[in-house]
Amino acid sequence: MRNTMAARLEQPPEEHLAHVPESLRDEYLRPFTEADELGRRFWMRFRSEADAADWCRCVRGMLPAAIERAGTLSPHTLYLGEDLDW
Repeated sequence: MRNTMAARLEQPPEEHLAHVPESLRDEYLRPFTEADELGRRFWMRFRSEADAADWCRCVRGMLPAAIERAGTLSPHTLYLGEDLDW
């Protein structure tokens, strides 16, 4: 899904990229490229209302399993930034 959305996005124009420091350019352009895995930085990029609706359908389909899984996590543990075995 993420790669489908990335393929729909137009690359930023060069005059826009000229204002992005060279050291940050690869990171800035990452949401516009294919990803082998989601990793910790999950981008839900969209350009149109149809794109946003596609994301909503995707999330809606995954939400019941995510809620069930969340119920198995310890309420006394802070999981931010940690990989979870989903």
